Amino acid sequence: MKRLIYTTALTLAIASFNLCAQAKTIKTPEPFIEILNPVQFPKIVKPSNANVVRQSFSLWIPKTSSKISQVIINVPRGLNVGKDITVSDNLHTNLQTNIVVNGNKIAISFPQLVSPGTTLNISLNEVNVNGVSNDWDYLVSAKFVEMNSVIPVGIVQFGVY
Repeated sequence: MKRLIYTTALTLAIASFNLCAQAKTIKTPEPFIEILNPVQFPKIVKPSNANVVRQSFSLWIPKTSSKISQVIINVPRGLNVGKDITVSDNLHTNLQTNIVVNGNKIAISFPQLVSPGTTLNISLNEVNVNGVSNDWDYLVSAKFVEMNSVIPVGIVQFGVY
């Protein structure tokens, strides 16, 4: 009986090592937009508003990128984002923006195009949490000047602590 247990354990151990699978990082010649520093803070104005949070993140636009005219954020189910949204640059100077919140989509348009080499700091200052989840995933897209389509640039993930 012991021999059967040892044989089974050895077989499972050998089968768990998959030496055929390999991974290799593919380096792109030019860096792409990076999403940095996702942070969530509770925003308790009144004790009854314990489900309101502030979520912020940064978008780094590399120097080799094109100028950006718009950033689109898809809000996950279970969250409602208010109109209190601030956007600043590397020097924490508030940028002039046109912000439209339409259901689960936020469109941030820039009258003055965002130049490469800029870090955009985006703060969603009033996010009402209506659902229950372990994390909230926002799909972030950008519209570049040379392109007519919106390109997804990444996902911002906020965990529930």
